[in-house]
Amino acid sequence: MVGGVERLILDIITHLDRNQWEPRVVTVLGGGPLLPDFQRLGIPIEFVGPRRYITGSGLYRLYWLVSLPAILSRLTRVLKRHGSSVVVTSLYHADIVGMLAAASLKVPQRIVIHHDVEKLPWFIAWAKRSLALPRATRVVANSQAVGYFLQNYFKVPAEKLVIIPNGIDTDRFAKGGKLMNGTALVIGMIGRLEPIKGPANFVEALSVLKDRLGDQTPPALLAGGGSLQSQLQTVARTSELDLQFLGEVADVVPALQAIDILVIPSLAEGFGLVVLEGLVARKLIVAADLSAIKELITDGENGLLFPAGDSLALANQLQRLLSDPLLRQRLIDGVVQWSTQKSADYDIHHIVGQYQELWR
Repeated sequence: MVGGVERLILDIITHLDRNQWEPRVVTVLGGGPLLPDFQRLGIPIEFVGPRRYITGSGLYRLYWLVSLPAILSRLTRVLKRHGSSVVVTSLYHADIVGMLAAASLKVPQRIVIHHDVEKLPWFIAWAKRSLALPRATRVVANSQAVGYFLQNYFKVPAEKLVIIPNGIDTDRFAKGGKLMNGTALVIGMIGRLEPIKGPANFVEALSVLKDRLGDQTPPALLAGGGSLQSQLQTVARTSELDLQFLGEVADVVPALQAIDILVIPSLAEGFGLVVLEGLVARKLIVAADLSAIKELITDGENGLLFPAGDSLALANQLQRLLSDPLLRQRLIDGVVQWSTQKSADYDIHHIVGQYQELWR
């Protein structure tokens, strides 16, 4: 799965008014899986750091730190050569070197986009708190929850914060409705198979359902790849679950089209992009009761919530939903009402407009 922040940056650049803006991408740490998508936009892409990133490698992080002065020097030269008037960064590697370089050149608009509520190792947290964020002219949080986190953990002043949620192409995700209505209900999860996204809780909840419902347990699918995939596949086989692993998916709309009940079992979220995608696709949603998710889901109105990390509570909510067609209809009615009233606020065109106003 591609992270939400990478997709957000791509979507922002895709929908920019090119008569007003001349975007360029500078990467300080590899290209990532969306590099071909950026290249197809025909915008300049420059590498000032390593071209490849090895996730979770301590030696690689050490190499990057040792290379930091050279990366900062190259980035400063790139920004100076192009006369950049706006510099936007996201993720701590880019935030630190990007804000240092942009501030040294007195770039007028220096914007950091922060998207999660995860604490960093102390040295990296110190560097972002002391070197990056004070040099930003504005700091964008993609939810109220992230805004509170930035104020409390990174000590960002309230007057520097602006809340701009993540956006999606609502017309495209509205096509994520079930392709084969009338068939058996399908339970699904879309997300990286990493501990923070809670896929183990999802599989454990399915196992509880299987113990309770036997052959009446609905089929399920899991879209995404990650370090837990092999372990989860073993659990699924041992529990004899009807669970299909789709692997990495670049486009989640086809996966949404196969799902009736969308589960978001995350242990932490800064926004919960898949929640928004599920709402626009008009899915039944069962999600962890995280602060960011509760900005989108009202329990019992347009979805069901359960305590984050509680597999038994998740299984109980799923069983409740499966056994009560009136509840399913009431929740779908709530999703339709939410989508009608609020989805335009999250459309990528509207969100890009907010960013363009911020940069002026």
